[in-house]
Amino acid sequence: MGPLTEVPALVRIENEHWVFERIEASTLHELTHRLVLQTSDGEEVLGVTEDLSTALEVARCMAENDKKVVLIQAL
Repeated sequence: MGPLTEVPALVRIENEHWVFERIEASTLHELTHRLVLQTSDGEEVLGVTEDLSTALEVARCMAENDKKVVLIQAL
């Protein structure tokens, strides 16, 4: 599906405490497409990708393996 890109979490748990972090603006600017799955509870954002080809590959794999349709939205 393409190379993975490290995207830091906004929140993580460390020693049973919430640790809030910031994401560099340059990291966010590199992301181009959001992957959305429609569920009975509404929309669930699966993640974001750096390019359309990666988004298409993820959507294709989910369709083939999980029988789920993924909406690709440009950011």
